[in-house]
Amino acid sequence: MFRLLVFSRYVTESRVLLAQSFLYSAMLVLTSAAWLGLIPSSFIHRDGENIHRWSCVPKQFWLRHEPLCLTLFTRVLPPICMVISFMFPMWVIPTTSHPMAAWAVFLLGSFSMLVTMTILLHLEFRPVLTPWILTSISLLVMAFPFYSNGIVRMLSIFSYGAFSTPFFWWSLKTISMAPSTNTQGKDQASIKRNPSD
Repeated sequence: MFRLLVFSRYVTESRVLLAQSFLYSAMLVLTSAAWLGLIPSSFIHRDGENIHRWSCVPKQFWLRHEPLCLTLFTRVLPPICMVISFMFPMWVIPTTSHPMAAWAVFLLGSFSMLVTMTILLHLEFRPVLTPWILTSISLLVMAFPFYSNGIVRMLSIFSYGAFSTPFFWWSLKTISMAPSTNTQGKDQASIKRNPSD
C-alpha cells in the first residue's frame, strides 16, 4: 500500500523525467555520432581559422571588431556555456520529483550538455568534465548513510567543498584561457616569417 501511494505520488513527475532523459540521451548520441563522423556535419568539423562563418556574426562587423569577437567566442562563451550546462537541467526538473530520479536526470542532462559543448567549441574533455565528476562525488558525500551525527556530516561536506574548490577554479581558468585555433595559426605564421626571432 505504501509503495502504491509513493508510485502514484511521483507518476506525473516520472513522465517528465523520462521525457527529459530521452532528450538528453538523444542529444548525446547525435552529437557523439557527428563527432565520430557517422553523421556528416560541417559545424562539428569546422575550420577554426574561420570562426565568423559559424558564429552568426556579420562578416563586416567581425572584421571591424575581430579582437573583441575572438575574445567573446574563445574566452567568455565557454565558461558561460559550462555554467548553463549545470543550471538548465536543474531548472527544468520538477521540484516535486523523487530525489534519486531527479539527481540521476540532472547528472545525465549536465553530462550530455557538457559533452555537446566540448565537441561544438573544440575544447578539452578533462577540464570540462572535471566539475561534473566533482559534483557527482559531492552527491555521494552528502548521501553517505553512515555518518555518526550531523556534525560529522557537516564537516565532511565542508571538507569536500574546500578540497574541490581549487579543481573548479582550475577548470574555469583552463577553459577561459584556452588559446583559439585562429590565434595559434597566426602565431605559427609569424614564427615562420621571422625565423631569426
